[in-house]
Amino acid sequence: MKYKRYIIEFFGLTVIMTAAFYYFNDQNILSSLALSTGASLLTVVNKYYLDKKALKKKNNPKA
Repeated sequence: MKYKRYIIEFFGLTVIMTAAFYYFNDQNILSSLALSTGASLLTVVNKYYLDKKALKKKNNPKA
């Protein structure tokens, strides 16, 4: 599966960030889940595009 690494990272980040928001910021579980889902989605998408850009630069030495 091509995106397995990013999917695992997304769920891992979501669980860790949900626990952090819930315990340290006194949020209820649904609001902490919503916040962490959005933040981890942005993080994983950003990492995907940075990896894609680095791979493209590696394959094209003139760039």
